[in-house]
Amino acid sequence: MYYDLSNPFHAQKLRLKLEADIARGRVIQYTEKKMERTRQQNAYAHVAIAYFALQVGVTADYCKRHYFKHMANPDIFDSLETDPVTGQPVLRQRSIASLSKEELSLCIDRFIRWAWDVMEIYIPSPEDNAMVSRMEMEVENNRRYL
Repeated sequence: MYYDLSNPFHAQKLRLKLEADIARGRVIQYTEKKMERTRQQNAYAHVAIAYFALQVGVTADYCKRHYFKHMANPDIFDSLETDPVTGQPVLRQRSIASLSKEELSLCIDRFIRWAWDVMEIYIPSPEDNAMVSRMEMEVENNRRYL
């Protein structure tokens, strides 16, 4: 459950829950959630990825891992680790969820540029509302292929 501690009602509700958990001797985990990205930015990134995937005929998941992360933004997402058992190098990819607002914005810009420069696929910018709406409709109408 999420609590917005700037809201006095939420803060009091969490205090009561914490006191009850202390009284019961429970083990709990406290995690702070950072709202760094906007939902609109996150939604645009996923629609752009899905739209590109439709254009090249791959799944959205493959497009996200290979084209968005590995091809357009390798310095942000890719890192090599050593497998502790075999000692072989293993490619690890960072999650999109771990990006800040600024990082996601940079990744989106790079992906748009890469899509055009390398694949000659036009992805409209987030500011082009009419084109983004058409892109969203195309993705939604073809969701079964993603």
